Amino acid sequence: MNVSRDHRVMQESTAELVGGFEAHQAQPSLFSPAELPPRLWTLDEVAEFLQMSKDWVRDHATRRQPRIPCVRLGGRRAILRFRPGDVIRFVNENLRTGERSK
Repeated sequence: MNVSRDHRVMQESTAELVGGFEAHQAQPSLFSPAELPPRLWTLDEVAEFLQMSKDWVRDHATRRQPRIPCVRLGGRRAILRFRPGDVIRFVNENLRTGERSK
């Protein structure tokens, strides 16, 4: 086994990989930044926005009324994510004024 030859081949291969990586041009985005949807909010972010506990937000996203719309990623123990517009709509739909219902 020729160690110096193997080492030289490995160095050349590494140099080719690094050179290829540096020469790689980034792909143009399929969407402009204006077309991208806003970043999804986490459970923590929604709880902070609503000034409620994470448990309260999770309950109202999964089983209690009024329901906060969410994106479920996974099965039974799903990770929850929220579209900012849905959370704001939830607040507006549940806004109570000083008027009494008849």
